[in-house]
Amino acid sequence: MKNIFTIAAALLATLFAASCDPHKDNIPETIPDSLNYTEWYSVGQDGEQKLYYFLNIQPSMSTLTTKDAPEGKILKQQPLEVTYNKPNVKMYFFDGGGRFAGYIIDKQHMMIDGRNVYVMQLFEVDEDGKVLLDEKGEPLSTMIFWKE
Repeated sequence: MKNIFTIAAALLATLFAASCDPHKDNIPETIPDSLNYTEWYSVGQDGEQKLYYFLNIQPSMSTLTTKDAPEGKILKQQPLEVTYNKPNVKMYFFDGGGRFAGYIIDKQHMMIDGRNVYVMQLFEVDEDGKVLLDEKGEPLSTMIFWKE
């Protein structure tokens, strides 16, 4: 009889654990199928100056606009080509600004200011698509953008 109670308790514990599977309630991935006609944002520092970045992705020609804060004066606009193969992103700056490659992180995994956002993580790469590293073996240059 003692063995029956032990087996029953083990069975109930197994069923309870199976019903608490953390992956069961996950929201399906919502990574966009296309980046066309989207705008992505970033914030950075150049010495004492705070900068805002706006990445406007268009089918033919995209632009990265840099504005100063708080005035919002445009400091620079760079044309670039963006290619997207869900979730991978590649960027090529036409004016010598380099090549970047990375990926989109689904909005269910990231929050900024209490809002779920998509995040685009990019690394500077060479012509073969390999990440450029500094002397410590860390990525030489990175960019992070987000959008709701």
